[in-house]
Amino acid sequence: MMRPAPRSSQDRPTPNEIEHRLATGELRRVRRSTYVPAAPDAPVFSTRRDIREVLLRAVRRERLDGVIALETAALLHGGRALREPAAVHLVVSWNAAGLKRGSRRRPANRPTSRELGPRDHRRALGTRPFVRHRYELSESDVVASASAVFARRGFAATSVDDLVRATGVGRASLYGAFGSKDGLFQRCLSGALAALGPGSASGPTSAPDGADPAGGASALDLVLVSLMELAPDDAALADEIGRALRRAGVSATDLGERLLARADL
Repeated sequence: MMRPAPRSSQDRPTPNEIEHRLATGELRRVRRSTYVPAAPDAPVFSTRRDIREVLLRAVRRERLDGVIALETAALLHGGRALREPAAVHLVVSWNAAGLKRGSRRRPANRPTSRELGPRDHRRALGTRPFVRHRYELSESDVVASASAVFARRGFAATSVDDLVRATGVGRASLYGAFGSKDGLFQRCLSGALAALGPGSASGPTSAPDGADPAGGASALDLVLVSLMELAPDDAALADEIGRALRRAGVSATDLGERLLARADL
């Protein structure tokens, strides 16, 4: 198994030494800057196990998005697999604007995965150290989950880690899709303002077509968070909220009653 990198730069192999050891078969490249010793007489399953352990350390060290799945997950939990996997499979929740990935250099004559046929595509996936499997998650689901967190905890008290746990979307994907925590909150607030109605202070209302399901009391909670934390320093936001409240017929009394209800008074 690959040993931890030595602390002393004098003991660290130079790029030329690494290339020489790769050429002589002493090392095997797993991925960029990641190698394992390549013993000629080592069984295949032993080499694959070493590769898997190195990749798992990379998952923890680099905090890669995703949940470990398939054979690797079974082995981590003490189970058995019909074969020793040479790759780590990660299930990632969402890819609205691209997951965070390390840079890679692809030769100009090498086709992309989309240009490959089914058989060649499966073969190419088998050579990757990390294989990512995605399941679709709609933006409205992400916004609804984030809205519930913001409404319950407030804007300032909600961290990005809170949003990652609530939505199931990786940090990199959240930033890629919404730009920042502020951008996600603005998206949640827009859905909440669209969902406001005369009964918002006491219960849920049906949101218009295309609006996020943040209706009813939850929508009003999000509005209260905006009024208390953001509107005092943002006149444009205060005007936008005021117009939405008047349009929905939500009075100051409704706001006060909901504020008392939030405080259990």
